[in-house]
Amino acid sequence: MPITDEQIKALVNMIASVQPDELDCDACSQHIAEFAETQLLGKTVDESQQAIQTHLENCHCCQAEFNDLLAALKGIEEE
Repeated sequence: MPITDEQIKALVNMIASVQPDELDCDACSQHIAEFAETQLLGKTVDESQQAIQTHLENCHCCQAEFNDLLAALKGIEEE
């Protein structure tokens, strides 16, 4: 199956948005619970968490994991 022009553009955009100090998925996973708690408490994201936020904005897999974690934590809070 050949790659489409739209897929090529999406890949180029993803490559262009990569930052030199960007976290990978493993590093993001190590800090995602702390980040979720920050979000639930309504605190602002500090410099140490900015890399996590950036990774979540660009990684659909980690974003899904984060959303599931937030939903679970919200369920605990409501009990």
